Amino acid sequence: MRNSLTLTLFLFAGVSLFSAEARPVPKTGGVCFRFDDNKPPEQWRMMGELFERYGYRMSLALVSQELNENHARVLRELAGKGHSLMDHLPNHAVYRIRARTPREFEEYSRLPFVDHADPKNRQVCFRYELNREHPRNKRFRASIRGGVLCAFPDSMKRELGSTRKILMPSDGKVYGIRIRNGERRLADFWGGKAIPPDQENAEFVLLAANAAIQPSDALLRFLGSVSRANFQAAGLPVPRSWIQPGGWECFVSAEKISGIYGREFGYRSADCVPGSSRLNCFFNDPASGIQRFRMRPDFTGLDNGQDIPAMKRKIAESLAKHQVKIFISHMWVQRVKGGWDAYFKGYEELLAWLKECRIPVRTQEEWAEILYSAPAESGGNVMPSFSTDLDADGIPDGYELRTGAKADVKSGTITLPPGGQVLLSDLGGLEKGVNRFALSVRGEAGTEVNLTFSFAVRSGKNRTESRRFRLTGGAWETLKGTVPVNPEAVTLQYRIRRSGGNGELEIRNPVLVP
Repeated sequence: MRNSLTLTLFLFAGVSLFSAEARPVPKTGGVCFRFDDNKPPEQWRMMGELFERYGYRMSLALVSQELNENHARVLRELAGKGHSLMDHLPNHAVYRIRARTPREFEEYSRLPFVDHADPKNRQVCFRYELNREHPRNKRFRASIRGGVLCAFPDSMKRELGSTRKILMPSDGKVYGIRIRNGERRLADFWGGKAIPPDQENAEFVLLAANAAIQPSDALLRFLGSVSRANFQAAGLPVPRSWIQPGGWECFVSAEKISGIYGREFGYRSADCVPGSSRLNCFFNDPASGIQRFRMRPDFTGLDNGQDIPAMKRKIAESLAKHQVKIFISHMWVQRVKGGWDAYFKGYEELLAWLKECRIPVRTQEEWAEILYSAPAESGGNVMPSFSTDLDADGIPDGYELRTGAKADVKSGTITLPPGGQVLLSDLGGLEKGVNRFALSVRGEAGTEVNLTFSFAVRSGKNRTESRRFRLTGGAWETLKGTVPVNPEAVTLQYRIRRSGGNGELEIRNPVLVP
C-alpha cells in the first residue's frame, strides 16, 4: 500500500518515478479500472470508498467543460486520496466544443481553425486535416437518394459501417454514415443533419478508418489548454492522461497525442484507439515510448453484458501472460439487472477476489510508468505455469486446450489425446535474443511433438519457428533447444501439438528463459 501511494504522489507531481538507473520491476501484470464520462457524484464517491477499502485506486475520465461544483467537490476529495483524474476532452469530442457563456462562444469562434459556429447552441466546429491520397482510401461508386447512400457494390457492405467517413469528390466534403433500419444515412462530418444532394452512380472515397483524417496540432493544443484550465478552475490536479472519446468521430493517432499532449503538456499516458489491442500493455515492449499513448481498454464488464466470472477470466489470463488489463466502464447501471446495487456489489466481489489473489490494481498512469519507464527484471521463465488457475475454471491460466486436451491443475499436467493441442497466445514480457525452451513430456515411443513459436511484431512481419521431437517412450523426457527472439517481437503465440502414437501424451513444466 505504501508503494502504491508513493507512486501516486510522484505521478500527481508530474514526475516520473523511474529513471534510467531505476531498479528493475518484476514482470507482474495486473489491472486498471477506468470509469468514463461524468456521473452522479455520489456514485463516484461510493466507488472510490469501495476501492480504498481494499487499498486500491481507480481512474476517472472526465468531460471537464461539463463539470459542476458538486462534481468538483467530490473529485477534489477523490484526487486527494490518490485516485486518477483523466482528460476525456472538454466536451467528449475533438472537432467540437460547446461554449458555456456568450463571451466564451465569441472567443472560440475567432480561432483560426474553426470551420463553422452555431450561436444558438453555442457550439463551435473545427476543421480537420484530410489525407486524400492515403493508401488505404478506397474508391467506389454509389448513389444518394434522399440522404441515403445506396446502390453501392455488395462487396462494400461490411466496410460501409456506422460512423465510417466517405469523401464526395464532386463537392469535396466528408460525410459520415449512420445506419438506421438498414439504411445508410449520411450526416456531415460533425454529425449534423446536412443532407447531400441526390446523385446517381457517382464516385465516392471510403476514407481509411482513423488514419485519413486527423486534427491539426493547433486544435489539439487548444483542447489541451481548455482541459488544463477547466481542471485548475475546479481545483483539481492537472490531467496527465488523455482518453479518446468514442462514438462518431475519427480517432486521433498516438503520434499526434504524444507530440502535443506528451511533449507540451506532460501527459504520461493515453488511450488512442488506432493500432491492435492485441499488441498492447505488455512488459518489455520494444516501442515503449509510443505505447504509453496506446493503452487500449477492455470493454468486458457488468454494464456491457458480461458477468464477474468473465472479468475474472480476463484478469487471470492477463496476469499469466505478463499483461496489464485496463477495464472500461461507463457506469451504465440501467443496463445491469438490479441497477446500481447489483453493479456495486459486483465490483465489491471482484475487488475482494483481487485482494485475496494479491493481484496488483493500479491507475492507468501508474501502469504507464511501470510498463514504459521502468526496466523490467531480466531472466526467469516467462511461460505460465500449468499449476495456476486463479479463476478456478479447471484450465491453467493463459492456455487454451483444444481437440480433447485435458488439464490436472493440481499436478500441473496437461494430457493430449491423438490430435490434441495446447495454445498460448499473446504472451508478453519476452526477453530479446536467443532464448532456451524446455518441456517435460511422457508418451509412447514414436509419438511426435511439435512446438511452434510465432512472434508478433507491429510491422506485420511476424516470424515463426518450429521444433519437432520424436519420443523414445516410457519415462519422462525433456524436450529442449533454443529459439531466437527478434528485437521487434512484442508477443509470442506458443503451440504444442502431437501426432502419431495411440496413447495419451502428458506434458509438464513449459520453460522459456533467456
